[in-house]
Parts: sequence; C-alpha cells; structure tokens
Amino acid sequence: MDKGIDRFLNKHGQLAQIPVKEDRRLEILEHLVKSFELEEKLSEAEVNARVMAWHQDYVMLRRMLVDYKFLSRSIDGRTYWRPKLAE
Repeated sequence: MDKGIDRFLNKHGQLAQIPVKEDRRLEILEHLVKSFELEEKLSEAEVNARVMAWHQDYVMLRRMLVDYKFLSRSIDGRTYWRPKLAE
C-alpha cells in the first residue's frame, strides 16, 4: 500500500472519506487508477466494482476519475479505459 495515502484510509483499507482539498483528491485518484491496466476496456459496472472496494460513493469517485482524466469514457458512456497519459 502507498504510504502517502494511508492517512486517508480506515482500518479496512478503504477511504474514510473523499478529501475536500483538490491536491489530496488527486493523491487518492493517482493511487486508485493504478488498479486499472493501461487501455484495458471496462464496462461501467466493472469500473463501479473496482471503485466500490474503496468507498461506497463509487459514482462520485468514478466521475472524478473521468473529470481529472485518469480514466477516459466513450461518448455513449458504456466503455471506460485508463489512457496512456494517466501513467
């Protein structure tokens, strides 16, 4: 586990809460995106399942991953992937 994000995690290794400060959010998202292989194509349900393991508000985390360009999404919203730029 990344020592830098330990302060955000509960005893189960999940996010205790989603940080309000943007720099801390980015730290969490950078760690979270490592669970996605580069250019691996995933459905929304598959992304939700991975993100749900971190926090029950998986919708917000999924949206943040896309908004901050850690994940890309097809125009129809059915397919997600980690672009090469999010290394």
